[in-house]
Amino acid sequence: MTGPQTAHETAPSGKERRLRVLFVQRSSDTPQGGDVIYEKRMLAALRERMDVEVIKANRRSRGARIAGAVRHLALPDQTAFGGDGEAGEIARWIEAGGDVVVFSHEYLDLLARRLRPLARARSVPFISIRHNVTSDLLQSFLGGAPGALARAAWRAQERGALRGGLFEGVAVLSLRDKALVREIGAREDVVVAAPGAPPEAPLAPDAPLLRELVIGGSFDWFAKRRDIVRFADEYSRLSPPPGRVLVESSAPAELAAQMRAGDAEGVDFTAAMRFGVITDRFTAGHKLKTSAYLQSNCIVLSFADVAGDFQFDPRVRQFIVRLGGIDDIGPAMDRLAQIPIALLRAEFLGFKAEVARELAWPKQAAALEDLILRVGPGRAAA
Repeated sequence: MTGPQTAHETAPSGKERRLRVLFVQRSSDTPQGGDVIYEKRMLAALRERMDVEVIKANRRSRGARIAGAVRHLALPDQTAFGGDGEAGEIARWIEAGGDVVVFSHEYLDLLARRLRPLARARSVPFISIRHNVTSDLLQSFLGGAPGALARAAWRAQERGALRGGLFEGVAVLSLRDKALVREIGAREDVVVAAPGAPPEAPLAPDAPLLRELVIGGSFDWFAKRRDIVRFADEYSRLSPPPGRVLVESSAPAELAAQMRAGDAEGVDFTAAMRFGVITDRFTAGHKLKTSAYLQSNCIVLSFADVAGDFQFDPRVRQFIVRLGGIDDIGPAMDRLAQIPIALLRAEFLGFKAEVARELAWPKQAAALEDLILRVGPGRAAA
């Protein structure tokens, strides 16, 4: 038993002080990326109850990554962020009396390992936020023999990090990842702290269902860019196309031109229901984009299976539709168009409300807060 969970503890003077947390995150060049949005919202919630400082682990050069991989016998991605400078900053924070360190990405495992002896000596627990399970992601993305080799290499790294006493607590972003991490790490203490749903766009009482396909999100990562390129190639060959494409500014301009897409930026998403397309064909994440589409009144059509985290509502398969290929888009739109529009609106609004309730940011942030409090100061492994 660890006693009552509170964000305060009694200082020698008799006054309560707030828990001191260090949040280590990767630097990012994509301000609209899912990781950045997630961390920004989680940090804002944590700061309401705790004193939180942030250290950014900077991206290292290719030469430094390779040298680090050789030096530490690690996978190159494990040396991609944070070097001696960041390690020194974290060490000084621990020595100054910090309480808990949160490493917000699986690529920071090596950085955590370098600091573990000092943290153990000072009884400072470590928490890992696993944004993805890389072994599973790479197998899904690469497929075949390359995927199997990547999975084996990363699974060994993940097993060492999750079973080796490196972290007193682990948080993940999806139910699928929770099951994977529990299996890999042989641990029962995995917490889901999912990306929350964005603010809801209201829907007009007489809103129709339009045959318009909305494509948004970030596409800087090579895996996402590969799949939107494939989608654009396949879609531009459809004759006739099943609907008009609308793209956000984040989509590559040349692909928008290839699909003869309109601009989604000026569209009134309160006036009609549309279709939001997830072009990714690998299994990882997607919850932020999925809930963003739904809250913008877009029924989700996805090449990846993204419905697992929305099973709290029985209407999930009606409004999050899995696509087996490009030719499934038209029939999926047809099936939904056959439902009487008043009934479709009512069912969609009910599902959207459940998503907003279940994936409210305060509710998801509370899961991470509770994990931090549970491992608490002085509870690090001996």
